[in-house]
Amino acid sequence: ATGRLTVESGPQILTLSKKYRDIISSSYKRGIICQVDFVSLEPRVARKLSGNLDAQDIYVDICKNVFRGELSRSEAKLAVLCALYGVSKRRLSNMLKGNLSTSVVIKEINQYFGTYSLSRNLKKQVEKTGSIRNFFDRKLAVENRAQHVLISHFLQSTAVDVSLLGFRMLDSILKKECRSYRGLFVVHDALVVDINEEDYGTMVDIVSKGVDIDELGNFPLSVEVISRRE
Repeated sequence: ATGRLTVESGPQILTLSKKYRDIISSSYKRGIICQVDFVSLEPRVARKLSGNLDAQDIYVDICKNVFRGELSRSEAKLAVLCALYGVSKRRLSNMLKGNLSTSVVIKEINQYFGTYSLSRNLKKQVEKTGSIRNFFDRKLAVENRAQHVLISHFLQSTAVDVSLLGFRMLDSILKKECRSYRGLFVVHDALVVDINEEDYGTMVDIVSKGVDIDELGNFPLSVEVISRRE
């Protein structure tokens, strides 16, 4: 529905639990298997599309600048899931410890991401054509026209294309700058990499700059070591 990758043949890496990814072993004697991730990709896409600046940590930004410290980071993260994806408000209500009501929190989150304007635009599209298009003009068939479904499909699909464009650029750079670099798998918004220890620092420096996507700007990336041969 959104253009996310599926496995046609080979290892079922897309459904492998993250806790088992350390079964992947480097092909180098002193090699490292690591994972390069987009940081808060879908919320960041929403924030960028609203025309506002995005922070390195969007959830901390929401805590500080929207709720003035009245919300914890975990509460902010769940509130974003409720606002953007229709996750049960009851979960958020049970989690909130302060004086803020669930409805007020979700309203503020929607304003932060500009989802009311986005929702109106998507509803017009689906009423006119029976489908919507993501930021890159990918056509998306939509059966359920609920606001959170339209928004989640749009954001997920746009995020898929951002990750594929970003990893294509990153892959090209790393191949030039790191002799031992091998991209193994794309797992949605993560790239699993095999690299020799001597090239690891260079790779981290490159990744720390993020990737630039036309018309959307820079997207930060993080690196996590999965397994290491010593």
